[in-house]
Amino acid sequence: MNRTPTTLTAQPGTIRLRLTPLPEFYIPTLSATLTTISGMPVAGQPVTFTATTLFGPVNLGTAVTDANGTATIHNAIVPVFAIATPFYSATFAGTACYTAATAHGILLFIPLPG
Repeated sequence: MNRTPTTLTAQPGTIRLRLTPLPEFYIPTLSATLTTISGMPVAGQPVTFTATTLFGPVNLGTAVTDANGTATIHNAIVPVFAIATPFYSATFAGTACYTAATAHGILLFIPLPG
């Protein structure tokens, strides 16, 4: 059986500073959209978000794609050593029906509280 080829598109994200209840860095929203190469959304599939730092990968979270093929995580905590990371990866591992896909998105560090 041939698996359907997929593509993943990652949206830019921002790393912000939250002061309460305790100071921490976080990403308010990260999203990526999984489609077939013909552009049809692929729903119900897990997408994992990872920041690559000098100290290795940092798992930001996993979300399942919605009816539009979009997986979104909210309020992902970012360790202090990862705040200068300029990119993240969104990865779909693939299934028996769909090929794996990876996309890279930009992370912008905005140090002002948000």
